[in-house]
Amino acid sequence: MDRTTRPLIIMAAFTGSLLVGLLLMLWALGGLRNVAAPAAIGGPFQLTDQSGQTVTEKNMQGHPTLIFFGFTHCPDVCPTALFEMSEVMRSLGKDAEKVNAY
Repeated sequence: MDRTTRPLIIMAAFTGSLLVGLLLMLWALGGLRNVAAPAAIGGPFQLTDQSGQTVTEKNMQGHPTLIFFGFTHCPDVCPTALFEMSEVMRSLGKDAEKVNAY
């Protein structure tokens, strides 16, 4: 065995062992888990705004729209996000009237 063949054989054995180990682990864990299908983005929808009014995709066509999905109990992130959005609206000045905000 020459000087280049031995390291190649060792590397091939190591790589093969890793592959066999990985396959055995996947087999023991029940295989690869099903991955969720990609989200269907777009299409018709219906939401209820903060005033109880129904909002659909038709309300938003042709208008810049800002939507915030908050939580009923969100003491940290929600107030900060709402403050940042109100600052953006304030920085728009009169142009803020053109934005649908929900």
